[in-house]
Amino acid sequence: MACVFVRSIVLPAVLFFADAASASPSLNPDVRQDTIASTICSPGYTSVVRPAAVYTNGVKLKLVHSAGQDEAAMSQYELDHIVPLALGGHPRALDNLQLQPWPEARRKDRIEVKLQCLVCAGQITLSDAQTAIATDWEAAYHNYASVPCRRHRALEPPQLAAAAQATSATEANTSAATVQGQAPWWLITARIWWPFHQLSGVAAN
Repeated sequence: MACVFVRSIVLPAVLFFADAASASPSLNPDVRQDTIASTICSPGYTSVVRPAAVYTNGVKLKLVHSAGQDEAAMSQYELDHIVPLALGGHPRALDNLQLQPWPEARRKDRIEVKLQCLVCAGQITLSDAQTAIATDWEAAYHNYASVPCRRHRALEPPQLAAAAQATSATEANTSAATVQGQAPWWLITARIWWPFHQLSGVAAN
């Protein structure tokens, strides 16, 4: 498949495969609105699906060379997922990968985190978040960066909520057992006072 790349005399803003510009980026079929609790809203999800460095570095090098730049230019770019992994973007599909200068990439990372939080909080749909960031992530930043995220425990993955409840129950039981097994305050005071009283009597004699 022939590829077309954007090239400029100055540092290009974005370098991408042709499909990324002409069609919607590929999405991860495992990530849907009804699976977000076990995928993108589950801690560590992106680490599990992120491609190996040997793959991403190869794609990055190919894009840099195809743009007529030297391998040394690789350090100036991040290999960006147009629809981020945290929003259900496909990890390896070439039409979801592009080169992005680091200053822009860091700014985009911030809106990725906010959109993920909003999706997991139920404030926007997964589809709306994907469309917003793929169509114009700068506009998405303008529209969503200042929106407070109200994510709460009820929307966390069921296994995490169950674990949290079990931990709370254990702590409560331990606390109750401690209170129930503790002697009354007056008895503790008497136990402390009596030995000293006896010693004082011995010394006086």
